[in-house]
Amino acid sequence: MRIRLTIILTALFTAVVGGMPLRSTAQINDLTLEQVDSLIRMLPSMPDDSTKAFVLTQICSNHPNTDSTLKYTQELYSLSYKTGIKWLGKAYHYLCWYCQSTGDFETAVKYGYKSLKINDSLNYKYDMALNYNALGECVVSLGDYSAASEYFHKALDILLNLNNSALITYTYRNLGIIYINYKLFEEAMTYFNEAMKIDIANNNRRQLALDYYFMAFSQLNAYEAMQDTVSIYDAKNLIEKASLIFRELQNEFHIMNSDLCQMQTYIDYAELQKPAIRQRLIDSSLVLYNEALNIADKNGFMGGHIYYFDICKAKYQMATKQYADCEKTLREIEIKALSDLANSESHLIDIYQCMVDVCTITGNYRKAIEYIEKLSYTEKRFYDNEFAANSIQQSAKDEFELEMRNRDIDARKQKLMFEEHKKQLRVIAVSACLFVVLLLGFAANLYRNNRRRQNTNIALMRQRENYKLQRSMLANANYEATSSIMYAKEIHTAIMPTREIMESIFGETLIVWNPIEIISGDFFWARQEGRYKLLAVADCTGHGIPGAFMSMLGITSLNDLVSSSDIGTTTAAAILDKLRTKINFALRQNEKDGLLLDGMDIALCIIDSETMQMQYAGAYRPLTIIRGGGMLDYAPDKTHIGYEPRHMIPFTNNIIDLRSGDTIYLYTDGFANQFSHEDRGTKFSADRLRKMLRNISSKPFAEQKTIIDETMNNWRTSNLGEVCPQTDDQLLIGIRI
Repeated sequence: MRIRLTIILTALFTAVVGGMPLRSTAQINDLTLEQVDSLIRMLPSMPDDSTKAFVLTQICSNHPNTDSTLKYTQELYSLSYKTGIKWLGKAYHYLCWYCQSTGDFETAVKYGYKSLKINDSLNYKYDMALNYNALGECVVSLGDYSAASEYFHKALDILLNLNNSALITYTYRNLGIIYINYKLFEEAMTYFNEAMKIDIANNNRRQLALDYYFMAFSQLNAYEAMQDTVSIYDAKNLIEKASLIFRELQNEFHIMNSDLCQMQTYIDYAELQKPAIRQRLIDSSLVLYNEALNIADKNGFMGGHIYYFDICKAKYQMATKQYADCEKTLREIEIKALSDLANSESHLIDIYQCMVDVCTITGNYRKAIEYIEKLSYTEKRFYDNEFAANSIQQSAKDEFELEMRNRDIDARKQKLMFEEHKKQLRVIAVSACLFVVLLLGFAANLYRNNRRRQNTNIALMRQRENYKLQRSMLANANYEATSSIMYAKEIHTAIMPTREIMESIFGETLIVWNPIEIISGDFFWARQEGRYKLLAVADCTGHGIPGAFMSMLGITSLNDLVSSSDIGTTTAAAILDKLRTKINFALRQNEKDGLLLDGMDIALCIIDSETMQMQYAGAYRPLTIIRGGGMLDYAPDKTHIGYEPRHMIPFTNNIIDLRSGDTIYLYTDGFANQFSHEDRGTKFSADRLRKMLRNISSKPFAEQKTIIDETMNNWRTSNLGEVCPQTDDQLLIGIRI
């Protein structure tokens, strides 16, 4: 199997030192963790803001934890308002590094450009070289190799003038990576050899190991592209040299990445060996993978690299002929990547290539053709569109500048011609004025009357045309808006369970769903995990499109939480605790500048079909059970899923023993808050709703729905037939045990 791993490994391993994208000059002489901790303890006692800003740059440059680096970068950013633009440029550079390390390359490019602009205005050449390298690495990950090459060459020009050998070798390696992506492996090896010569001369073993690593990577790609057996032998020898040095230096990030590259090399190398040797190499590849995985988990290195680990896992499964497991792994990665398309499009190319290989091997040619089409479309988007966009943008910029220059030249020519003829025009004008005065005196009255009539007619015509145009524009705008909302409704409805799904889980089900607008901020969710049946009803802040966005966030978050949890050991309250944390994070409500106060009220039940026990937890949404004509009400916790200005308390987990014939109702507050038309200040109220449910609970659900709808319509309608507008989205779900 051939897997295109260029993009992934490039994003993982482009640093000179430190195992991450280059942060600053401080990385040339790394500080130890103890030294970094010492600087952090010194921060409160700094004598002035400039000294504190300098210390913060040292911490940001060397702290091993990505999230901690972000924290101190934000502190540096705030401090830059006092200390000047110099430190703002450095803060932007560290923000670029953070986004690059977490896989958010588009945001990283924005911060990189800001830092570059500031450093250029200050003529900080060294920092500009760092910016160019960072921007090049980001656009490589976005698939724009042409722009990346330009950035790396700009960095190299600066560094050659500064004679900084460490960063020169770093930039040589980045240029080599570009040529690997272009499949110009000999040219790539030329750049890696140049870097190696400098590192040998400087006796820099860490960077020499990086040279070996990338040379091995280039030879591995050459083998996978051209089936050149010499290349795979060279790749094996080079990656083993790199791994040996990394282990001597005890740098776990480098060890992790060399393990993954060595695993890839061993699997390809094994294809050329006898069965016994081949099996030993395959076994060794699994050992390398597990070691890399343990290092990533222990040190928090996984981050945006999870796709690469999963693809390596799929490759091992294919090499060991576990085709069904391989296909399952790839499908799971595909779903994950499609949900994060902005940062995973390059990974999709690898995923689709693997799927083509495994489907071909297993004889599923129909699916292989399907994934070939997906692969072709994704590669076109990733490669061609990036180049085309940059090419068009640059072309437009050049044409605009040329046009502005030509306009300037034309304006100067016209000014000279005007001055030349000015004298002649003055003479002609004097003569003409005498004639015109006489002519105008004769025609003034006639002209004035005609002009008045023409102006009146023109004004009327323009008014009619403007009216027609405005009416057409309003009609088009209304049509487009309605079409977009209707399509959004289809998407919103599609992610919620259908009646067939609900009835397959709970049997006969009551669903009363009355959105106030085309789409709703209320949603219901259901899922079955073995013997456990889960049901939720939620009311998101707002309704219409904003409410629908929140409901989609809630549904996807619930699916993620249930998929990653063992329902047999977790509780409904624990799921709501995690949901609140997930919503807070998604809406950035824990940040200082987080302004979104949105969230949702929700009721969640987990039914154990074997023990007939039900767990219930609620955020402002109650549970009502009708049992033998009696009514059991379970009050929710008075806390919100989303922003809470108070301390967030854990949710309460209620355990309920169910009986056959119990009717369970979950509902939002849209029914209780509905105003009457007869008395505009009177609401339907929760008591009226519960009383109605108790009275109709023994009836079939279809009849219950009719009664509920008629009751709410009667409540809203006056004796004269006037209807009070619906107050809020309305949702009620009922199931019978």
